[in-house]
Amino acid sequence: MLEYVNCNLCGADDYDVVYAATVDEYTLGDVDLYRQSDPNNLNCRIVKCRHCGLVYANPRESTELMAEIYREVEDDVYLEQKPAKDASYRWNIERLERYVRGGRILDVGCGHGFFLSLLEPSRWERYGVEPTRAAAHYGREKLGLDIRPVFLAEDDLPREHFDVVTMFHVLEHVADPRRDLAYVRELLKPGGYLYVEFPDFSSVFARWRKRRWWYVMRFHTYYFNRATATRLLAEAGFVPVDVHQPVKTWTLGYLAHKMRAYGDYFNFAEKLTRALGLANVPLRLNPRDILGIIARKD
Repeated sequence: MLEYVNCNLCGADDYDVVYAATVDEYTLGDVDLYRQSDPNNLNCRIVKCRHCGLVYANPRESTELMAEIYREVEDDVYLEQKPAKDASYRWNIERLERYVRGGRILDVGCGHGFFLSLLEPSRWERYGVEPTRAAAHYGREKLGLDIRPVFLAEDDLPREHFDVVTMFHVLEHVADPRRDLAYVRELLKPGGYLYVEFPDFSSVFARWRKRRWWYVMRFHTYYFNRATATRLLAEAGFVPVDVHQPVKTWTLGYLAHKMRAYGDYFNFAEKLTRALGLANVPLRLNPRDILGIIARKD
């Protein structure tokens, strides 16, 4: 059920343990523990490469098992957060359109299609790939989007076809980021743009909360920072043109729900926000523990 892997950045098999595993072996393959919105701070063992500094889960659930789980997982709580997610994605769109204002765009791991649905269709030809069947179905049926229910490597997409590829909170989930970025480069036109976003393992909040940081999750296979991410992008043939900390929007109820991992008192906070009618109040802030990178195909 578990597999050992070498460093995806430099190929070494020489590491220090950062955090010991907290995963119960009897819950391996439990689809319910893969919901993005759940306050789930379990993790497989997390290590740091002694040669390049990449942090990753090792050993981890097998690639085959993770693929099976991602296809089946459903998350209604995340779906309820569409207005807040839309606000976050509008910020991303504004940032992206500083560099390119239209063309063919592919959103990898597009989820329910929230980001794609906000792009102006008169300027953007929109496509998505999303392995989670329920999410892909929602995007196709409810939002009318062209979303293929597959993993990126499973689809035979046209080469040098897209002006932009986006990967929002995807790289930390995949089995082989180097392979996926190489494939993305083939899909982009010369001079095309890649926009990635991921949790920043070197952030102040991550270093303060350590294993209790809310992005330490059992389904995160990699924990990037600016140095390891930019090196990975450079070796895949991309030149970063914009590195930033994105502004995000959450509702008070969702934040309280996520924070339950930090103690039972947050259960009370979640109930209180609902009782006072504050659960859907949006909170816009820069958490400074997420990085966004817009990079150009070299």
